[in-house]
Amino acid sequence: MRIRRSNTLADDEGTVFVTCVPNSPIQVMGRRDPRTGELCVGEVYVLNNCEPPTASDGHPLVLSATFPAPARVLKLRQPVGYRLVLSL
Repeated sequence: MRIRRSNTLADDEGTVFVTCVPNSPIQVMGRRDPRTGELCVGEVYVLNNCEPPTASDGHPLVLSATFPAPARVLKLRQPVGYRLVLSL
């Protein structure tokens, strides 16, 4: 799997995703390229569960003031989420 950074997409482009890989020491948040379907990695987090990370005010980062609220967030599970996490 080729890893691509989400900063290669325009700020308002793509669908937000977060991986949900149980027992993994990391989870990944990023955006799916609408033209190619590629998963573009934005951030890698150390999480205790499969929930998106939160900002200091407790709100999910994908809903922070610097990032417009997405229409939906894809939760990537197996096998796609597993392959992405393992490729890092």
